[in-house]
Amino acid sequence: MTKLVEDLTGKEALESALIAARDYRKHKIRVLELNENQGCSSTTFVVDYEDQTKSIIQLRNDRIDTILVSLAHGILGDIVPLVRAVKASHTMFAYGMRFIQGSRWEPLIITSLKEDMNIAGQLGSILAKCRLGGTTSEAIINYTIVPRLESIIRDQLPSLEDKHPRLRGWFERLLARAPNVKRLPLTLTHIDVNPFNVIVDESSPPQIVGLIDWQGATILPFAMNAYQIRLIAVLNRQGIDCPDSTTATPIATAFWQTLTQDIDPELKGAVLDAMSIGMILFCDFHEDLGIPPERILQNTVARLDWLEEIYRPLCK
Repeated sequence: MTKLVEDLTGKEALESALIAARDYRKHKIRVLELNENQGCSSTTFVVDYEDQTKSIIQLRNDRIDTILVSLAHGILGDIVPLVRAVKASHTMFAYGMRFIQGSRWEPLIITSLKEDMNIAGQLGSILAKCRLGGTTSEAIINYTIVPRLESIIRDQLPSLEDKHPRLRGWFERLLARAPNVKRLPLTLTHIDVNPFNVIVDESSPPQIVGLIDWQGATILPFAMNAYQIRLIAVLNRQGIDCPDSTTATPIATAFWQTLTQDIDPELKGAVLDAMSIGMILFCDFHEDLGIPPERILQNTVARLDWLEEIYRPLCK
């Protein structure tokens, strides 16, 4: 009988991980232990085999699209570990992947501003490489993005306008700008580009050696995930964003320079529009979550304003 990973006993989780680890590699296991970092809807183990190699085993409630992960690996190389489905016992799904040696990026905490600017520039370059040539974003804008914006304006904003009067203006502007995004290429999109999923090495400056957790990858117009630079460059304290221009602006600018390095200057405004629309639809007003809670809404307008203030001058 299968269970949700959060309902597993410690013994069941360990048994499941052992079965999966043995299926993933046919070497004797020396050590199997819980990873110090855990994500949502999954339990992750690190496996140390007797041949001195390490792997990651992940027990999951949901399926990983291994085809899209393979595409990401083909585009970006070893920074995206290939993922393989392995034998699941107590859980619905189990996956194995290569262990990446390094540490999670902790901007503004562990790394210096100069290092964070360098890493942000690397990240912008990585996202830029994920463009899929030959196809525009017209269909996705016409049949998904515009209808979703219209639906939120019609069904959700009326109950929010008293407390957040500027939301409607922002939504209407983004709806009007959405046609601009049609000119951008479709892109293999990692939907959760946060520092927790960025692995850096110990070199100076640190180099990105891993971009992990591609399980939610999808195809979207270019830069619709790039709004997450705001969540990287600005510290959030007790639910409130606390931007410091002396650190946030240099990090955000370094990211933009590499993200748009090969973009036609006439399309840079569309890139910013895609970032803002992406933040609205895939972060704050995610379609699976209904009306956002106040802890999210209290930052929405400030984040949109910040993206505009930082990047609009760079579009000229």
